[in-house]
Amino acid sequence: MHLIACAVIVVPYVINLRDIIFSSWVQLDIVVAIGALLVLAVAFNVGAVRREAFAPFLPNGLLPVGTAAALIFWSYLGYENVSNVAEEFKNPKRDFHRSVVLSWS
Repeated sequence: MHLIACAVIVVPYVINLRDIIFSSWVQLDIVVAIGALLVLAVAFNVGAVRREAFAPFLPNGLLPVGTAAALIFWSYLGYENVSNVAEEFKNPKRDFHRSVVLSWS
């Protein structure tokens, strides 16, 4: 277990230490591999999908889906932007934690 933890720390460090171009190619390769695995998973399992499993599909229409998507988007955006304005806090030690909690509500 310790070897895995060390690898999780050391491998990205070594990749980033080499240079930014190499790091970007490694990142691109990882994204392509994840995309290929996703396409393969869908392709191999599309035959197992049954129409009956989706019988009450969107019983309340698309509005609840759009509302949930908007809430998730704005919640993440608020949480992510806390660090961008942290330097403007009068008391960062207190206000940063407050802003993180309030951004999730």
